[in-house]
Amino acid sequence: MAGRPAAHHEVGLDAVRHTVLATWPVGTFLENIAILPDGDFVISVHNRKALHRATTAGEHQLWVSMPSPPAGMITTDSGVFVVAGEPGEGPHHLYHVTLTREVEDRGAIPNSLFLNGF
Repeated sequence: MAGRPAAHHEVGLDAVRHTVLATWPVGTFLENIAILPDGDFVISVHNRKALHRATTAGEHQLWVSMPSPPAGMITTDSGVFVVAGEPGEGPHHLYHVTLTREVEDRGAIPNSLFLNGF
């Protein structure tokens, strides 16, 4: 029904086995995670305008600084495509981050205000 929230139904949750791979300080805004071609992970750190690289051993470090907060990304054999920009301010830009850590601005995305995800 328009204007009314959907009915909430209690559902059972089953705990699943998990492993913590890495942690960041409280207040860190981790937005996205994707797998790089070599098996490492790239994590977008929205509030620090950065991409971090993490391993399955739990190590992580700054990979690249971005010109604006990263909001969505997808990995390819050549690196990572990232949409980034200040939320609510446009236009956002599409960047290509190469595996050698070069940040290439591929251009503005007209009429964009917050592009989250791919």
